[in-house]
Amino acid sequence: MPIPPTDAGPPVPTFQVSAAEVTMDAYASFASQYVYRGVALRDRPTSSFALSTGTSYGWFVDLWSGLVDGDAQGDYASPRNNEWDLDSSVGYGAALDDNWLASLALARIIEVGDGDGASHDYNEWRASVFYRDVARGQFAYSEDYFQRGWSSWNAELSGSHALTDMLSGEWGFGRSHGSGRDDNDYSYAWLGVYGVWWHTQWDARWVDSSHGARYVLDSGRAGNHLMLSVSWALHLLP
Repeated sequence: MPIPPTDAGPPVPTFQVSAAEVTMDAYASFASQYVYRGVALRDRPTSSFALSTGTSYGWFVDLWSGLVDGDAQGDYASPRNNEWDLDSSVGYGAALDDNWLASLALARIIEVGDGDGASHDYNEWRASVFYRDVARGQFAYSEDYFQRGWSSWNAELSGSHALTDMLSGEWGFGRSHGSGRDDNDYSYAWLGVYGVWWHTQWDARWVDSSHGARYVLDSGRAGNHLMLSVSWALHLLP
């Protein structure tokens, strides 16, 4: 599994099948801000951590946690203090042939420390398809997003391409529905470059989202964002 990109939030399985019965990797990241699906969930420096476990049979379990803003005031949310989002998922992935891999996972997203006394935890299904290690498509669906009484979905396509021996370019775009309110749709896209030196991944990414993204938190969290991040990976097993 690669180091999770800054705006992708929870980690995703990569295109590879390990001969070991169990593998485990840990990740840590520090970014200038945290943008997830085109929206700045934190527009200040933030940190995140991830743990990924996979088996030779195709089953995997991923845990991710990141610091987000809880004090945004929008039309559909009350102000909250800073909080941690916890994303845990379990799923199954299998190679379709030498070039393609697909996976299906069920995730539970939990808010920790929001302090408002109400539960906003929810479930999300994620279906992903990979072409080698250069392209990924994902469709995510939640029946009751943030327990707001409506469904939401997100479709995303992303890829990367090596520019030099140590530098690669990345791109992606997506479409989201119901993340801010049930009749809201917005689009987003990003371009960036990243490289790996001394077991550390450096990433610079420009993200742009359409006007509808302002309903997710507030008007200041949509539009253009420039993110800088640094990430580290630690192989635990085998």
